[in-house]
Amino acid sequence: MLVEINEGRLKLDELHDKDDETIFKALTSIKGIGPWTAKVVLIHGYYRDNVSIEEDLVLRKYVENHYPNQSFDDVMNQFSPHQSLASIILWKTSNA
Repeated sequence: MLVEINEGRLKLDELHDKDDETIFKALTSIKGIGPWTAKVVLIHGYYRDNVSIEEDLVLRKYVENHYPNQSFDDVMNQFSPHQSLASIILWKTSNA
């Protein structure tokens, strides 16, 4: 990633004005950055409000245990357009 950034192939500061999908594609185009990492960067680096991280095992386990009759997507969609905040709260709650 540093090579991509240092050589100017990816300008992180220019991504702030882009939509979530554009940022996601730019980040995941770099070898070693997968969907989970890109979504965490969207939440914590670009402060996006409505990012659901279905790849996160901690969140999936929390939903399984506390919402046994609902799918992960159904639970997270209830929090839209604040899925990022819901993810952060669920992370904190699951680690308490």
